[in-house]
Amino acid sequence: MSKIYKFPDQDRISDEASLWLARLDRGLTAQEHKDLQSWMVNDKRHRTTLFRMAELWDKMDTLSRLSDLFPPVAPKQRFAFAHATGLVLILAGFIFSWILLQPVVGVGALEQNVLVGTGVYETAIGESSLVELPDKSKVMLNTSTLIHTRYSDEQRYIVLERGEAHFTVARDVERPFVVSAGGQIIQAVGTAFNVKLRDDNLVALVVTEGRVAIGETAESSNPFSKLDRKEGVTVRLSQSTPILSEGEAAILDAEEIQIEKIKPEQLASSLSWQDGNIVFEGETLEEAIREISRYTTVKFEIVDEQIKTVRIAGMFKSGDINGLLMTLYENFSISSQQVNNEHILLGVNRESGSALPNPKM
Repeated sequence: MSKIYKFPDQDRISDEASLWLARLDRGLTAQEHKDLQSWMVNDKRHRTTLFRMAELWDKMDTLSRLSDLFPPVAPKQRFAFAHATGLVLILAGFIFSWILLQPVVGVGALEQNVLVGTGVYETAIGESSLVELPDKSKVMLNTSTLIHTRYSDEQRYIVLERGEAHFTVARDVERPFVVSAGGQIIQAVGTAFNVKLRDDNLVALVVTEGRVAIGETAESSNPFSKLDRKEGVTVRLSQSTPILSEGEAAILDAEEIQIEKIKPEQLASSLSWQDGNIVFEGETLEEAIREISRYTTVKFEIVDEQIKTVRIAGMFKSGDINGLLMTLYENFSISSQQVNNEHILLGVNRESGSALPNPKM
């Protein structure tokens, strides 16, 4: 039996519209500009959905940019639109008067009914982006990161598909904020935490404010299956559920959860990517290169086995390859050779007998 679930057509359009909104926020490339125009004219629902979502999420600057992509409405269409707008305003007046006569309801209840739907946010290699979600929660996306969001009346559910993200959660005790990453579940109400999906599929969690709970889904199968059906995912929390507080970190896997208290300087280092920096505190060269490679399309190859275990310490700019190579040479006696624009060899320097020359800057 096939396990592929086909989304309804409108769900697909909504997800694509969310992705275009994220790209518009960071700025479109020339090719993306053409692709967006093609997407908008391919199906009239595309344009309607994109404008509706931009209005719902109060992205006025995005609406302004979108209006520049298309010609003005034809005269007959303009008249029809103005006529319809007048009717809408008259109707809105009646509705507004009716609302004033009704009992006052809580703002939270109103927002809960409005803030539902899905979203897709993505960054390319070397990019980062700050996103504000419909409930005013904020997400900082690191390089090559992809998240899916699905809000319901009962839950705010986010899936970290790849990469790393820092979440600053708006408090809403009626709707828990749940992040799923690598099969692990992290639940919060109003707090801030950093989640990184590592290459080995383990999840690195750091709590920067408040407390979070580490739970599990109540479903025995794929925890994303209910998400695909636009329903909430039931999360199990018990008295034995691990709780992390501010200044604590954990590595999550299916077998165990390793929790430790970290020093303020370690906390700052783990979040240094938000300022465009990478901080190493004694990692091996092999580990450091693996981390640096997340921020660039350049492939690094360590050709001398003896330098793989060299310990690296210091702060590097995430996109400054030349600065990295010079620092490795001057501080760690590691030289480099550029094979082409996308391939660099690393080895011991010439004085140590390697065939690699000094880095040419």
